[in-house]
Amino acid sequence: LIAFPLVWMLITSVKPQAELFSTTPTLLPSHITFEHYAHVLQDTPFLTYFANSMALATATTVVVIIVAVLGAYSLVRFRYRGRETLASLVLFTYLLPSVVLIAPLYLLLVKAGLANTLASLVIAYTSFALPYALWLLRSFMAGIPEDLESAAMVDGASRMEAFVVVVLPQALPGIISTAL
Repeated sequence: LIAFPLVWMLITSVKPQAELFSTTPTLLPSHITFEHYAHVLQDTPFLTYFANSMALATATTVVVIIVAVLGAYSLVRFRYRGRETLASLVLFTYLLPSVVLIAPLYLLLVKAGLANTLASLVIAYTSFALPYALWLLRSFMAGIPEDLESAAMVDGASRMEAFVVVVLPQALPGIISTAL
């Protein structure tokens, strides 16, 4: 029952044009045709749009994950004034409706000369996805024992080496979940 709409969509995509709007719908097509796929690929810039979407999604995911991993690590491991306030502000920005941010973000991108570019979309999507990713990764980072990192540093590793060799492998399931 749950998969039926998906199955119906796939079956309908290979039905001939005449069968799509017939008064008595049929479950299976009289004959399979790929004319609709050919039309999309030949008569529209679908592949360009698809490539743009893939580039945008990949770039946004990479930027968000890099910034969120480093930010979450900072919020969990380092002690500095305003750390909890910063964490609360991150949560607050996640709870803020995105419609409130659209106009100021657009004006900022226009002033930066980035309007109507893929980079502007990466910045926009990053600004909406980063608070969620940071909050989620903060929970994962807090679950990693600080003693493992301290042991690596006692054995001669720098803070960055301990982060890369000890913390990142431990946080990998959280990073993958967040990226997905």
